[in-house]
Amino acid sequence: MLHRVSLCNALTGAVWTVLIAATGLMCTTGTASSQTIPEQILRDQQQIQIREQEQRRLEQRRYLERPQQTTGSSVEQLQLAPRLDAACFDIQEIVVVGDLTVPTGQVTSKLESLAGQCLTPVDLRNILRAVTNYYVGKGYITTRAYLKPQDISQGRFEVLVIEGNVDGVTHLLNDEPRHNTEQIFGKRKGQILNLRDFEQGLDQINRLGSKQAKIRIEPGQHVGTSHVFIDVRDTYSVDASASLSNEGSQSTGRHQLSSSFTMEDTLGYYESVTLTAKTSLDELENDVFSRSVNGYVSVPWRYTLFSLSGSYQEYQSELSSPSRVFHYNGSSWEARAAMEQTVFRNKNWIWKTGTGLTLKENANYIEDLYIDASSQRLAIAELFGSLSGRVLSGAANARVTFKQGLNAFAAQQDPNIIGQAPSAQFSEVELEATWRRGWATRFGAVSFATNGFVSASNHTLFSSERVSLGSSSTVRGFRDDSLSGDVGGYLRTEVSWQPSLDGVLSDFSAVIGQPQVFAAVDAGRIANDGADPNEGGSMAGAAVGLRFGGGALSGQIVYERPLHHPQFISVNQRGFIRAQVRLRAQF
Repeated sequence: MLHRVSLCNALTGAVWTVLIAATGLMCTTGTASSQTIPEQILRDQQQIQIREQEQRRLEQRRYLERPQQTTGSSVEQLQLAPRLDAACFDIQEIVVVGDLTVPTGQVTSKLESLAGQCLTPVDLRNILRAVTNYYVGKGYITTRAYLKPQDISQGRFEVLVIEGNVDGVTHLLNDEPRHNTEQIFGKRKGQILNLRDFEQGLDQINRLGSKQAKIRIEPGQHVGTSHVFIDVRDTYSVDASASLSNEGSQSTGRHQLSSSFTMEDTLGYYESVTLTAKTSLDELENDVFSRSVNGYVSVPWRYTLFSLSGSYQEYQSELSSPSRVFHYNGSSWEARAAMEQTVFRNKNWIWKTGTGLTLKENANYIEDLYIDASSQRLAIAELFGSLSGRVLSGAANARVTFKQGLNAFAAQQDPNIIGQAPSAQFSEVELEATWRRGWATRFGAVSFATNGFVSASNHTLFSSERVSLGSSSTVRGFRDDSLSGDVGGYLRTEVSWQPSLDGVLSDFSAVIGQPQVFAAVDAGRIANDGADPNEGGSMAGAAVGLRFGGGALSGQIVYERPLHHPQFISVNQRGFIRAQVRLRAQF
């Protein structure tokens, strides 16, 4: 065990050194704790999950905030004409005919209510428009209903539907042909044109920050067909950054240096690859540190997004006692594979489901002695579903996740759990919801955002699986103190203002991007545990700050302070300053 940990330590140190040096060169051109050492490692482990959550929110915002008009053709539904008194026809049966590939059961059932009435010519035209609107609402924007020559004196009215097909798809990247169209859009030539299929492909491309994809539809070479053009603009292939912050812990180093390297669409599959390294800068001469390496890869395939992520963290510190100083060290690794499938979408809503598998292991030592109580090896399966849409003129998203600890993949077993011992074969449910809305004013953009998270389990969980409060990503106002438990949650709210950069400040936008002033109030609660008097309680905090991003230089400076916390937590009531600065290069 000791030889394996030493080898991992050496390998991680080498990887981190090379990555930091390379990126720096490119950029030049419910248990309460007073932030114990394992608690900081747990926060490092949560960074991949936080990054994936932010990526999902970014994809959601890109979809929900995109312009409604996505094509060069009008997709507005036809207005029904008002009914007029005129000669009418006794219609006993209304049927939809044509060479159809789309089921017509729903539209036929709607037309049945009109059968048996005396219908005027205006009524008959409205039927055609209603059928056309039905198809347009389903995304078949080039499908139309027509009045075929017929004798309706027999009481039968036939609606001819001509489905608009795709005679070809031209995929362009910076005006140059691209040949992996089927990977994103599937085989569309000769099939009925459904805008939802192409919107899905656009979302898969636009999830990359370097890409901007649009669609335009033009008449095809044959009657009733259309030719689809996918125009993609590429702004960069590599994004490299280096940042400095004071978000570390007091025990392993307050100041953190991190480097990130992202490659997008380098292999031509619209893939994204991110590698991040981070280390503490305090007391390195005393061999006290915390450092990590994280990786994330995602590849789209039509309505599916595959992702892989992994991380390795290690730390070393000291524990003081009246008799001597003990050396405390440990490491952890985590690997996750996930698949997310879009199962339904229309112009307002997207429903996704997915599954994932996570393997993780923690190993902690005091004076090279393995600490079994704080070390574990877990295998976790998860099922999740999400719904994104527009609610109250804002972008909303809800996500529910079920997690189950497995007795597989060399995970530790807990056949005979004693008392309140943590369970490796646990069950847990998580629910997350977000809502965001913006307003344009003469003084700039104002936005309001709220995010809620709840997690519950009827098992005693290991620290890495518990819901935790007291950090920049949960309840702000705390950094060296936290509260965690098996059941709990939090609510975050934020109001921000992004002033318009008119005049001389606009000259600096390429450097510092867009400044944003914000204020936030967060609150959370951990459910009480009768077996542990220190598990349970509520926390609240506030923050006000300035962030700027979108340019070569980005960062934030935030003043945070606690508003409420349990008595057994001792915090600085005057608050503290959290700061970060990042240098970024794209090419």
